[in-house]
Amino acid sequence: MDKNTIIGTILIAILFIGYMFYSSQQAIDEQEAEQSEQTTEELTEADSSTEESSNITESTTPGAGEITQQFDSTYSDDSTLVVTEIEEQRPSMIAGVFPIDPEFEEDLIIVENSELIIGFNSLGAAIEYVELKNYNDAHGNLVKLFEGNGWKQDFTFPVKEPGNDYNVNTIHTASLPFEIESISEKGVVFRAYAMNGGYVQLSYNISADFMVDMDMSLVDLNQYADNISSNIELNWNAELLSQESSLENERKYSSVYYRVNKDDVDNLSLTKDDEEEVSDRIDWIAYKQQFFNSTMIYNDGFASGEVEVKFNEDDTGYVKKYASHLYLDYKSGLPQQDFSFSFFFGPNHYNTLKALDNDMEELVQLSADFFLFGWVKYINRWVIIPLFNQLEKVTTNYGLIILIMTLIIKICLSPLTFKSYKSSAKMKLLKPELDELKEKYKDDQQKFGTEQWKLYQKAGVSPFSGCVPMILQFPILIAMFYFFPGSIELRQQAFLWATDLSTYDEIISFSAAIPLIGNHISLFTILMTVTSLITALTNTQMNAAGAQGALKYMPYFFPIFLFFIFNNFPAALTYYYFLSNLITIGQQFVIKKFFIDEDKLHQQIQQNKAKPRKKGGFTSRLEEAYKEQQKRQEQIKKGQGDRKTRRKK
Repeated sequence: MDKNTIIGTILIAILFIGYMFYSSQQAIDEQEAEQSEQTTEELTEADSSTEESSNITESTTPGAGEITQQFDSTYSDDSTLVVTEIEEQRPSMIAGVFPIDPEFEEDLIIVENSELIIGFNSLGAAIEYVELKNYNDAHGNLVKLFEGNGWKQDFTFPVKEPGNDYNVNTIHTASLPFEIESISEKGVVFRAYAMNGGYVQLSYNISADFMVDMDMSLVDLNQYADNISSNIELNWNAELLSQESSLENERKYSSVYYRVNKDDVDNLSLTKDDEEEVSDRIDWIAYKQQFFNSTMIYNDGFASGEVEVKFNEDDTGYVKKYASHLYLDYKSGLPQQDFSFSFFFGPNHYNTLKALDNDMEELVQLSADFFLFGWVKYINRWVIIPLFNQLEKVTTNYGLIILIMTLIIKICLSPLTFKSYKSSAKMKLLKPELDELKEKYKDDQQKFGTEQWKLYQKAGVSPFSGCVPMILQFPILIAMFYFFPGSIELRQQAFLWATDLSTYDEIISFSAAIPLIGNHISLFTILMTVTSLITALTNTQMNAAGAQGALKYMPYFFPIFLFFIFNNFPAALTYYYFLSNLITIGQQFVIKKFFIDEDKLHQQIQQNKAKPRKKGGFTSRLEEAYKEQQKRQEQIKKGQGDRKTRRKK
């Protein structure tokens, strides 16, 4: 392997290693879970007959755009109803403003469309849980993004106690017992009434697909809240539940994302606890996990806020804990304040999110956060994803799709591959002459370098022509490194022995984790490593000069190094790299066997050497630079000799 090819290989290794250390899982501090202030119990299903006239049940067959709703204030029917009673004693009044019915009981209202099943709790008028009807978790159950105390949605604002302008209290909507004002085919409306007849209203509308609209109104509350605060605050916390077989992998791709000023999308760290104070207007905030997200969208923009992500790697009960403290503008003097939001509860599917036209497709990680790799996302957006989408129209076998993708990419890169192999063959033919130059100028490396360059010029060989094509292929390898782990299309798709292409394909598992390997060995990773070693061996045989010292082992060390890293990566990624290596080995054999004639190449080199070559600008500058360097070296040697002479005297 020639020196420049070795340098190219080392550069690729450095880039890979640099990214891996950047993406490695870091130890984090444990955050204690919030303690619930209320205890609840779920009643068993009652008889399906309706006995009270106050019961309401509206039902249609779920389908595209259709909604099923069930509500009952006293019992569960055969569909879905959970009634939750509060055992603790309630106060009769909150902040002297909101009277509390001592007979109040929590009610859970279930609303669904073709994609979502959502439970709403009348205490706090908040979402209780969300299930995705068309996705299953690793255990075969419907994906449930969160439930119960794993979701907190609390609007807060200060109020003055009637008759005492100096006694200011904070109202938390999460603690308000809401009445169910109405239920329709579109959703549900909650109200919490104040003493003067004013009220806080939260209404939900289940639209098509994965969207839920939420409107909050403060009506006739001026006498309590006016001229006190310029902001209403929202505390939104969530613990998203694990959906995948590998919680470790799931956490690698989970964090808080947000967009500011209708332009820039940013996110907190994917690998450690992180928090950020955002002073710009926030358009949306997404609580993202590997393949799903829960996103709150506010078109008017939150005035500012703080966002946070935490997790304890030893706690397997959730993916990560997310928290946002957000500020909404409050306009004093208006009898009614209205705020409109939307929630997206659904998959991290690139085209689905892109259709929302608010940059939420950025949730699908197509490149590293690290700026040196930011350009990779454009390869995925403009090349890989369109190609993948077109192949999906041909077949739904994703193993076959990856195979076809690999073949197409390799065919497109084949001119570069051929050029690289041809350059290696030329360098190999020049090896005897290079050895002669090494022996002739073994005591003058600068002179050897100049004569070596002249030989390359005469022979018409570029020492970089073998390295450059390899580097040009590197962006595709990196693009795939991000594309496959974030592709929900591969989730729970089986191929050959791999039961799920979105996670590792273990063939051997261990009861305890082994250092550097973990608790399993993946077969595609083994195949990738073996074919990488074969490719390295073939490249070494084709190149002109072997590396010296420890460098000659680098092509073999690197694949083994990657084995320990990729053992825990999705099977789709290691399958792609295995296929890429396999095709490369085939290309090497075919090119060497049928397309490279060493005798003709040698004849061409000799003809090039015999032709008078006009020095180009670069060659002339190189020679001039060498002459100047020689002069400086001679002056330095002369100066050193003069100093030695003076010391002797």
